[in-house]
Amino acid sequence: MYFLGEKSPYEERKQLFLSILYRLTQEGRIKLAFDGKFLEGTIEEQVQLYSDRCPKDERKLAGFGFQFTEDKHGNLIEFWPMCGFVWIYEDGSMEGT
Repeated sequence: MYFLGEKSPYEERKQLFLSILYRLTQEGRIKLAFDGKFLEGTIEEQVQLYSDRCPKDERKLAGFGFQFTEDKHGNLIEFWPMCGFVWIYEDGSMEGT
């Protein structure tokens, strides 16, 4: 991500993502779900799940997206397996991603 012509550090981009996730959840625009069930716990606890799973080093993210990362042996593993987004539309309908 670029801001004012400079690339933002990984930690700033990660925090921006988590802030957006928090806000969209707080506003009721998305819910987090796994295996057909909404996650339990406070919004803070749910967002913390994502934060806890984020690699400390951006180089651990695979080049083709942030859905996978590598284990200590260089094998690709799923990065976000605990839940997905369910978008809540104004008419109350929902769509999972």
